[in-house]
Parts: sequence; structure tokens; C-alpha cells
Amino acid sequence: MDRRPFAIFGASHGVAVLLSALAAVVLVGYLRVASRRGSWWVRTGLAVMLFAAVMADPPVTFFRYIGDGPAMAWKMVNETAWPFYLCDWAAVICGLALLTKNQRLAEIGWCWGMGGTLQGLVYPASLSYDWPNPDWYAFFAEHGGVPVAGVVLLFGLGLKPEPGAAWRCWFWLLGYTAVVSVVNLLFIHQGGYQASNYGFVCSSDYSPFAVLGSWPFYVIALMGVMGLFFTLLTWPFCGKRTLEWRSARAGVQ
Repeated sequence: MDRRPFAIFGASHGVAVLLSALAAVVLVGYLRVASRRGSWWVRTGLAVMLFAAVMADPPVTFFRYIGDGPAMAWKMVNETAWPFYLCDWAAVICGLALLTKNQRLAEIGWCWGMGGTLQGLVYPASLSYDWPNPDWYAFFAEHGGVPVAGVVLLFGLGLKPEPGAAWRCWFWLLGYTAVVSVVNLLFIHQGGYQASNYGFVCSSDYSPFAVLGSWPFYVIALMGVMGLFFTLLTWPFCGKRTLEWRSARAGVQ
């Protein structure tokens, strides 16, 4: 297994970002003219890719560390690889939204994907190994696929946020934070130190969140920042003027 270290803003990173942007543009353009069958294939294929990316992390992590013994491999899986990160949940939500075309799931996928997962695509600080290591494929299939899915849901399938979307997505984020905090507590070592950091709620290491301060203050600041992001991401679709324009246009039609 190739273990060349991944270089942020290197060639493979640029390729991943470019392919993600290109996929979003191509899929949105296709879905606007696609038949029902064609749309089904695109939605299903993208959803399967997201689910596969989420499920790939535990086995990829296990085989990465199996050379150090099964005990170490399982230790690393428990501490870093189970699907408890926000990006994992965003991927599952986006996949379900693609399959069901559920508007509420779509707005959560849009907000969490563009407000959270996108930063992993732009600044993948937690990715250790470069292409063609399986880590590279799994990481960018998820962190590139979620923003692509968010764009597809809104602009390809027309599942735009409705009034109150920012608050709904923010309260669901609070629920996620509570759940993942309990999960992290379950993985505290007997020695008394924090082993896992799902959701980056125990430490801002390997994430851009360090600029928001030390624990626990950066978690509080992050909640405020995410609320602002969600507002900015939904306002163009459900702000007062936007709703008036959409209502007027519907009346003309």
C-alpha cells in the first residue's frame, strides 16, 4: 500500500477539487434535461458512492495498521474510523435525500455539506496519504461527493431550502454534537485521556477550528459560525425578497 504523505494544495489535491467542481456542473446540467430513468441512475449512483465512502473508512484503517497487530488496528478503528464525524452523517443524509428526494433531508445535506464538509475538501488536514492510497479515494469520494450532492439536490433536483431551514439545520447540528460527545466519552482510555475526537468536539487538532480558540470555547464559537453559515447558505432561497420574487413568478406562470 502506497504511503506517500499527502500534500495539502499539491497536485492530487488540486485534481480532486477540480473533479468535484466539474462533476457538480456536469450532473446539474444533465439532471435538468434528464429523463426519469436517467435521473434515477444519477441519484442512485451518487448515493451509493457516498454510502460506500462512509463504509470504507473502518476497513481501510484496519488494514493500514494491521502490520502493528490486530489489537492496534482495532484501537485505531475505534478511535478514528467509525462513521461519527459530521461529514459521515452529511454523506448519509445526502445519500438518503438523493434516493427519496426529501426536501428536509436535502436542506440539511446542503447546509452541513457546504458549511462543514466543504472545508475538508478545501483544507484536508486529516488526510495522511496521497494518491493512489485507498485513503485518498475514500476521503475525496466523501468530502468531494457531499458538496457535489448538495449542489445536485438544490440546482439539479430543485429541492431548495424553505423558510426556517437555517434554524432546523442548526438544531439538528446541536443534536449531532450531543450524540457525538457521548460517543467520545465511551472511547476514553482507562488512563484518563481522550482517545477519540469524533466531530472534533474534544480537540481542534487536524482541523481549521484551532483559530476559534481552545477547548471548550472553540466548540461554542463553532456553533455560532455554523449558524451564520447556515443563514448565508439558505437566505438566497428563503429570504423575504426571494420568496416574494418566487411567488410573483409563480403567479405570472
